Amino acid sequence: MAEYKFYNQIAVSEIMDKEKALGNFVLNTYNKTNTIFEYDGLPETLKARFLELYLQHGGNCFVTDVNDNLYCFQGGLGGEPDEYYQPTIFTVGNPRLKVYKTFKIDEEGILCRNDAMMLGINHIITKYGSLIIENLISFRMAAINSRIHTIIDAADDAAAQSVKQYLKDIEAGKLSSVASDDLFSKIHVNPAASHDRCITDLIELNQYLLSQMYSEIGIADNYNMKRERLTSGEVDMMKDKPAISLEDMYWERCIFCDKINEKYGTHIKVNINERWSSDEDTEGSISGFDERSLHNHVDPDTGRVASGDETEEP
Repeated sequence: MAEYKFYNQIAVSEIMDKEKALGNFVLNTYNKTNTIFEYDGLPETLKARFLELYLQHGGNCFVTDVNDNLYCFQGGLGGEPDEYYQPTIFTVGNPRLKVYKTFKIDEEGILCRNDAMMLGINHIITKYGSLIIENLISFRMAAINSRIHTIIDAADDAAAQSVKQYLKDIEAGKLSSVASDDLFSKIHVNPAASHDRCITDLIELNQYLLSQMYSEIGIADNYNMKRERLTSGEVDMMKDKPAISLEDMYWERCIFCDKINEKYGTHIKVNINERWSSDEDTEGSISGFDERSLHNHVDPDTGRVASGDETEEP
């Protein structure tokens, strides 16, 4: 029993302690999103787990070679902007590898972007996580209040004691009653407000917030507010609409994989994990996203998309 109370206290604190609950929610979500993309051909020292964590959390990371091994680093962007006002240097401080250096982007390593604006997805997870935690706290309170179907009002201590004994007998499965008419006149039973609709609304809100979070990341999540059959058009809309964000992240990964391959002679490929794909008929693509970009890159000299021996206008 003591062990049950201990774990029950942990469960309650993880809901009622907003900061702790949000931290757990964020980490749990990263555990899931870390598997969105799959990499093939990564060097042993370039870990996909940390590459994705740095990209999703910070919006960018930097890949360079240290002692003839490739690593990804977190750090700071800076330097004199280029012609498009983009940073030109990346500052790294890694005590383990004893790397304290400012690298020139593209010359001494490759800047990897999670998305075009290097925002990452931490702001999305944190925003919806905060709302979901608030909703869970409300759900817990509504669930507790749902136990109260009637409110019994007793006029004095004797009546209150009689009510307590009556409730204990009912809980124990015994038939019970209040024997005295005088005592019964001092007891008033009032119906409590119904909480069924409130709990249903909170469940729907939780599902809606989760659906919106995944939708902003770019992952289709089936959420039906109508409570009835969906048309094929509505299903297709839910599958196709959120693909834009994930397509952007996939495109940026294709770009930096091509750059790393070109600079360091690797053969890295990135793909969408089939479990996260919104289209079951496309392997490793999202809603018909052109998979040629996995092996294509834009030639910086010609501005043309190179694909094997052929080139075409982007």
